[in-house]
Amino acid sequence: MSNNPDLEPAEAIRILGKEPDRWNRLREEYPEWQPDLGPASLCKEDMRGVNLIGVRLAGGDLSGANLSGANLSGSTLAGANCAGICLKGAILSGANLTEANLEGGDLRDAQLGQADLSWAEMKGARLEGAVLRGADLARASLCEADLSGASLVGAFLTETDFKGARLPGADLRDARLDRTNLCNADLTETRFWD
Repeated sequence: MSNNPDLEPAEAIRILGKEPDRWNRLREEYPEWQPDLGPASLCKEDMRGVNLIGVRLAGGDLSGANLSGANLSGSTLAGANCAGICLKGAILSGANLTEANLEGGDLRDAQLGQADLSWAEMKGARLEGAVLRGADLARASLCEADLSGASLVGAFLTETDFKGARLPGADLRDARLDRTNLCNADLTETRFWD
């Protein structure tokens, strides 16, 4: 038995965007399958709860897509357009989102531990309750983002821009804050040390 279904990338993208239940069945049947879907266009698709573990969508268009509750652990979305995406409660542990556009995205309660979000554009994103432990947010823009109650313990925040961001109750213990811009940020009850 093959480790991969016999699907062309275009057919795999169609199934992912239009038949998420079928997609998940394929992922169960072929657990080693980690397709490279390249710059797929999946904007505004409803893909709640899909299994995208290890899938490569670098440079793709996922703007306005709904991936709430999806598992994107170890996936690659580097350079992807994810403006307005819904990743509420999604698992993105170890995901590569370098230079991704997540402007205005909903990442509330998302699990982003060890994710690479360096150079990501996250202006106005909602990250309330998100877990970003050990994540790399170097040079990312989180201007006007809401990180209320988020955990950034041990995160790499060198030159990260939090201008006007909301961080009340956020946990930044052991985070690296070299040249981090916290101008006009709401730091009410933000934890920086024990």
